[in-house]
Amino acid sequence: MLQIPENWQDISSQNEGRTTFINGQNVFQVSVARYDGGELPNPSREDLVALASGFLGTGGRTEILHADSGKCELGSFGTVQYYSEDLEHCQVWHLSNGKDFVMATYLCSESLRVGEIDEVERVVRTISLLSRQLESGGTEK
Repeated sequence: MLQIPENWQDISSQNEGRTTFINGQNVFQVSVARYDGGELPNPSREDLVALASGFLGTGGRTEILHADSGKCELGSFGTVQYYSEDLEHCQVWHLSNGKDFVMATYLCSESLRVGEIDEVERVVRTISLLSRQLESGGTEK
């Protein structure tokens, strides 16, 4: 379940496979991978940070600004905040309840808006999978 601030526009219907919101030129995306059998993934917080770090890619100059992990509504999260030549700022979160995974990204092509990243951080930490809402691109305001 997502509780998105009013200033973010839902453009999920234009971006197949990801729940997507924009605010000016900044983008917030969320995608879900549901457990469907086999060995339980049960990732540690360090595993979730490593997954978030894996998003950085290899192109251009990239600098990790901050990495963190902790508890969230879903269970646990790992996050990496970085700067790259292509985007001024990016933050990636991987969340898990031990079975399912949620990946969230915040891409900022403008100067970092501290209030906005705090807003996105609050949204991410309150993500839950009580419904299939994220997979269908629905939101709750």
